[in-house]
Amino acid sequence: MPRCGPGSRCATSKASRWTAGSSAPPLRQRLTLFASLCRVVAHAHRQLVVHQDIKPGNILVQAEGTPCLLDFGIGRILHGEAADATQTVQRFASPAYAAPEQIAGGAISTATDVYALGAILFELLTGQRYSAVHRGADATTRPSHAAASHVAPASVALPAAQLVGDLDAIAARALAHDPARRYGSADLLADDVDRYLAGWPVTARPDGELYRLSKWIRRNRVASAALLAAALALAAGLGASLWQTRLARQEAQRATAIKDYLVSLFDAGRTNAQGVEVLDQRVIDLLDASSSRLKDELAGLPEVRDEIYTTLVEIHDANGRPERSVALARERVAQAEQAFGANDPRLAPALVMLAGVSLNHDDLEAIPPLLDRAQALLDAAGARASLSQALIWQYRGALAGRLGKMQEATALLERAVALLRARFPDTDDYITALFMQIQSFPARQEPERAHALIGEMRTAVRARHGTEHFLGVQANLMEARWLLLQAHYSEALALLRDTAPRLEHFVGPWHPDVFVLRHWEIEALLTLGRIDEALALWQRTDAHRQAQVPESTELAEGFRALRAQIDAAARAGASTHAASQ
Repeated sequence: MPRCGPGSRCATSKASRWTAGSSAPPLRQRLTLFASLCRVVAHAHRQLVVHQDIKPGNILVQAEGTPCLLDFGIGRILHGEAADATQTVQRFASPAYAAPEQIAGGAISTATDVYALGAILFELLTGQRYSAVHRGADATTRPSHAAASHVAPASVALPAAQLVGDLDAIAARALAHDPARRYGSADLLADDVDRYLAGWPVTARPDGELYRLSKWIRRNRVASAALLAAALALAAGLGASLWQTRLARQEAQRATAIKDYLVSLFDAGRTNAQGVEVLDQRVIDLLDASSSRLKDELAGLPEVRDEIYTTLVEIHDANGRPERSVALARERVAQAEQAFGANDPRLAPALVMLAGVSLNHDDLEAIPPLLDRAQALLDAAGARASLSQALIWQYRGALAGRLGKMQEATALLERAVALLRARFPDTDDYITALFMQIQSFPARQEPERAHALIGEMRTAVRARHGTEHFLGVQANLMEARWLLLQAHYSEALALLRDTAPRLEHFVGPWHPDVFVLRHWEIEALLTLGRIDEALALWQRTDAHRQAQVPESTELAEGFRALRAQIDAAARAGASTHAASQ
């Protein structure tokens, strides 16, 4: 005898069997149908009838979605319980959905059907029979655990994350081993499912404040979103204020430390404690004398100390003091390693700087291990878009160029420039990398691209330093070289003569770059046929070379070869003149 919802009739010709393996509807539809089924069972219970064999095979769903419960063949009337208080496993048809007390031959009650309903709910959620997953202990197997631990048909099973929480609690209470811990009636089970669907707290879970708040948020999404936004804004404002306060304190501490360090540099001159000779010292000498105090005086501020080491190394390196710049760069590495640790990525900039100084002073063998170690630190920290990474590629490219591997050098320098252009366009490192890329670039093969890089360098220099800066002079040298390669000799000569006094202003009259400029100027004069001017300039420049840098065999050989070109051009000119006579 089928039983449907109160006041309805079963149209069995239009009904379908409810099987767990059939195509499953969405969660809300499943739970709505299940709650209706619970109401049907509750109606039977109010008639004092316990079904005892609730299973999917005994459920029909009408076309309009109303469930019908079939086969009350082994159902029992509750007020006959005194005559026959127990049942045995042989008396019911489906052990897979039987409550523990049924299997044990214990007392049957409405809680027995509630257990079967819990088993059906479990199967609706997971696509698996509870009896196949549950191991028989007192602890209930929750749907989310079963969904996460077993494979079920994709069309039936729900994700474990969707089951954690209320649905786990509802199923666990209905499937409790002890009948007294289950829902007191099928109506109460249906009520809890309805609460879940409506977003209200369910009775199966502890009614804590946090839980109730989470349910309120789900029911009032617009209002809760507004409150959350206000709370986040308040928290962000407070966090920003605290962060700014902390940053201000750190900056004040940093400024104080640097001020104290700088004041101490000149303190001996103020007090004349070391005699009058201290008044005649250059700033670079004062800096050098004070560097020994960095280890102790700024030990508590290792980041500040690291910055000062960087500046000192750059000053000594730019002023042609290789031994001191290398020594300070090594000292910076040692102090950074001691302060930060051997595996800290903050050590990488010190390693990279030491590699750069070694490159400047032709200690090529020292470079690869330093860059390899720095690269390993950056890789471990995931800092592949850092300034240190760009400098590693830049120095590897420069090293490859020194070793004659021009294709490799160009590729590495292009990587460095691309990263610096994207992430650090307002740094001198970006400009220097462009300069090195231009030097390695095959300008004869791709003149337009070479000229574009020179323009990019000049634009970057002007944006950062204005029109009068050493890097701007370097851009002029690169353009003059490009003009010579493109046979624009008059333009190259004019640019070289305009650049020469500015270059000497920045580097002095005896810097190697000055001799390179003069070499190019003499070549341009020779090509233009102005042999007397070329000879006069060669004589002045070579005299300066012999007086100031006689030890440079490379310069000496270059100027001897240049004199040979001048003499050859003079002879050729004399022959042409004689022939014309």
